[in-house]
Amino acid sequence: MSAPNPDQVRSYLTTLQNRICTALETFEADASFQADHWTRPEGGGGCSRVLENGQVFEKAGINLSDVL
Repeated sequence: MSAPNPDQVRSYLTTLQNRICTALETFEADASFQADHWTRPEGGGGCSRVLENGQVFEKAGINLSDVL
């Protein structure tokens, strides 16, 4: 079994985060996820996405960290 390709894993998880956020936003008429992209000086980074004050979800967070 070969080792996973980090770029492919990162791409898959980023796409999954987008799909989850899009799916949850379909329940909200006036609220959407706001993204906060961040980097870590030691390497890596991520994206925190938060939806607030929705009619269905008071607060929801879908976060992705890629820390080396």
